[in-house]
Amino acid sequence: MLRFYGSDLKAIVTESITTDKSVVLAKDHGVYLMVDGGEQRDDGRVRHLAYADGCHPDLDPEWVSMARILVGGDSFEERIPLTEGGIVDIITKPYQLSIMLKAQRLAMFITGWQNCVPVAEYRHLTDRINVMAQAHFTACRSQKELKSWRMKAQRLLVDVAVVGCKRAKADDHHCFLIACRQLQKQFERVTTEGVIQAVAI
Repeated sequence: MLRFYGSDLKAIVTESITTDKSVVLAKDHGVYLMVDGGEQRDDGRVRHLAYADGCHPDLDPEWVSMARILVGGDSFEERIPLTEGGIVDIITKPYQLSIMLKAQRLAMFITGWQNCVPVAEYRHLTDRINVMAQAHFTACRSQKELKSWRMKAQRLLVDVAVVGCKRAKADDHHCFLIACRQLQKQFERVTTEGVIQAVAI
């Protein structure tokens, strides 16, 4: 899961509206949002970039490994289909944009941190996600159990997309994001019928 918030996100969305251009999710030197063909500075660099949590090359020393975990190793660009309501919420409210990359599409959640939790609860939730992705997954012994696990994992992924913790340290955020990604990968391995699909190499 990628998370974007703050003034940088607002600047991207505002520029997108005023220029009538698309917002693009990109991964090369960092993972970030930008406006397609957006405004440039005098030095030729893009004026507005909103980096994903943990993936800013100037602020996050481990951004390369974090980006590889969250979105893979390849560079890419993908247009983000923001709705009018989502745009208004991002500009006028303290909302965040969470993006989950799936095999065929992007899943987006535009929400306020209405579920802003204390640090201890944030860490507990990270542990819960890890247990769901590892211990609970490996304990499944039948299609019925895997089908049930998949439904619970899906609910948990949707729930955590709107969770925030303002006082958490960078390491807490990174552990949370990595746990979400691991659960998502396990979730995508299991079909709706409870069959484990082979992992592509």
